[in-house]
Amino acid sequence: HEEVDDRDRAEAAGLRQVEEQRIIELCRSGDTGLYRTLVDRYKRAVVAVTYRLVRNRHEAEELAQQTFVNAYEAIASFRPGYKFSSWLYRIAVNNCKDYLKSKKRTETGIEGEVRGDAGQFSATFPDPESALAARERGESVLRAIQKLPLKYRVVLVLKDLEELPYEE
Repeated sequence: HEEVDDRDRAEAAGLRQVEEQRIIELCRSGDTGLYRTLVDRYKRAVVAVTYRLVRNRHEAEELAQQTFVNAYEAIASFRPGYKFSSWLYRIAVNNCKDYLKSKKRTETGIEGEVRGDAGQFSATFPDPESALAARERGESVLRAIQKLPLKYRVVLVLKDLEELPYEE
């Protein structure tokens, strides 16, 4: 029964990939009305990636929006056969790097922003004590991640937190 579920999931993922490739083809040929479908599909993930890199909710949302604008403007350069999500994440990461450079932020300055909305992405727990303990653990992990140089932080966020395959 689990094999059937796995096959169904794989088939659904394959259909989604084909549908996504078709949407991208149509966008590349000038039918930009479908681009909203791609934005809706990836908005949450892109905001999560940008947030984990810059640790400021407002800036993360702005960077995510800029990522989608950049992707829209460059959709003609997207190569079919590649994963759109990987391409989009690369744009998001580059936008975060540019943001951090332009603000001349130090790792210490970024670390100071962990407090504000660090629990934003935490899971829900049945009781307040568990939630508080989990939040404190999460904040501790986030502070440790923020101490890493940006190039290592990007790899960690994309591989372990966003669960992308190593190759992507």
